[in-house]
Amino acid sequence: MEFIKGSKLKDKMNELTDNEIARIAHSLGIYVGILHSNGIVHGDLTTSNVIITDNNQIYLIDFGLSAYSNDIEDMGVDIHLFMRAIESTHYDKRKLILDNFMKGYTRIMGDKARTVFEKVREIRSRGRYVKERAIRSS
Repeated sequence: MEFIKGSKLKDKMNELTDNEIARIAHSLGIYVGILHSNGIVHGDLTTSNVIITDNNQIYLIDFGLSAYSNDIEDMGVDIHLFMRAIESTHYDKRKLILDNFMKGYTRIMGDKARTVFEKVREIRSRGRYVKERAIRSS
């Protein structure tokens, strides 16, 4: 195992320009697309599990909850968790991050990305998540 010198993306986000954030989010989408296209789900996609180096190179870390899966539900859950992490931790940059993430993801996944994103919408519409959003907006 190699030591990666850097910081958690979560801790560096406020220091980055919008262009840097867009590029990083796009790259993350590509990386997750590569994982998913190879039947791997990360299981804990958050900005705390991304290391960013001094030259803005990013690395996904902590594959402790990862699994092999080609199930669209599992891919959707992976992205849903990432979206929730962004919405709760980086709310002011959520659109910039998620739009660019999805572009990168689609670049790798192609037409299958649409199916995964539909599954994400379905997951987000399930009772427990709708109730949580209603409570937060009260």
